[in-house]
Amino acid sequence: FEEKYGSQLELIFRFIDRALAIGVLA
Repeated sequence: FEEKYGSQLELIFRFIDRALAIGVLA
């Protein structure tokens, strides 16, 4: 469960990071 949750959390972090990067460039 921890591995699954950690992986999901990492994906969310990457998504937010990418969204912020796109927002800054936009």
